Amino acid sequence: MALGALTGLRQIAPETLAQAALVVPLLVLLGVAGERFAGLDAISEPVRAFLFPDEIIYAEDFRDQLVYGAVRAKLFTSEPSHVAKAFVLALLVWYVCSIAFCRIPVAYGLLAAAVLLVKSPGILMVLPAIWATDLCRMRNSRWLVLLLFGGVIAVAAAILASQALFPDRLPYIASGRDSSFIIRATLPLEILGRVWTDHPLFGLGFGAKESGIPYALAVGQEMKLDLNTPLGNNGLFIGMIQIGLVGSMLFAVALVCFWRFACGPYWPCATIALLGYLTLIGGINDPRFWGGFALITAACAAAARREMAEALQQRGRR
Repeated sequence: MALGALTGLRQIAPETLAQAALVVPLLVLLGVAGERFAGLDAISEPVRAFLFPDEIIYAEDFRDQLVYGAVRAKLFTSEPSHVAKAFVLALLVWYVCSIAFCRIPVAYGLLAAAVLLVKSPGILMVLPAIWATDLCRMRNSRWLVLLLFGGVIAVAAAILASQALFPDRLPYIASGRDSSFIIRATLPLEILGRVWTDHPLFGLGFGAKESGIPYALAVGQEMKLDLNTPLGNNGLFIGMIQIGLVGSMLFAVALVCFWRFACGPYWPCATIALLGYLTLIGGINDPRFWGGFALITAACAAAARREMAEALQQRGRR
């Protein structure tokens, strides 16, 4: 399905893809504002209760009120993080495909609005991919050095932004009470270490989440957690749990080779974008991963195709 979507998306002009992608973050911001300030939650909450089983309905409203000072909008989804994922993915596709002169201030304006309205730290994961896009467009012979330097700056900036924008969240995490951080970072990383101790080369096997339940239960008992997501919710770590050290290296090499073919000079952007996106989702063997993979690849391929066409036009004029 993802490859079919990618094949179709690659036929769309980058300008058209950018216009379609921009609609999503605008609708997300409008919907979140409506749910928080205009009573839209009176409609979305019954819809959520109808669509999703009780065990996957978000139950951290009290934590959100304590940390963020408000109940976060879910916008017809099972939890607020899904709103952030959709926003991040669509904003990135628009930014990669857009060549509008105002794209930089618009991107940061939308990002600031999302931080204030959606109130999800995951939104900041789009920053490294945005910076990678700008570096890929520079066409400097030293772009790799700049990219690595930009990665270091991105990490530092993300930490500073998190401290400034979510000052109450970090002490909550440090106290060990933040269940969201535990299932996204602490739990899967601890399981990864135990699995790699027993199965370092190829992990538990692709898609073999059930084989990791004994490890998860052992970690959960030690950490006194009531687990509803056995391996946690971090696609990067869960993928490495399933396919091991050698498998992860082979999978990464295969993806980079594919992106170098499909996305040309934009392959670093695709790589960094998918790494960030992986930390927001729960695995590498579900539609969220492969759907995001198709969208990110299509956007980078469209941008590379446009640059190639412009270069050919310039040569023809000469």
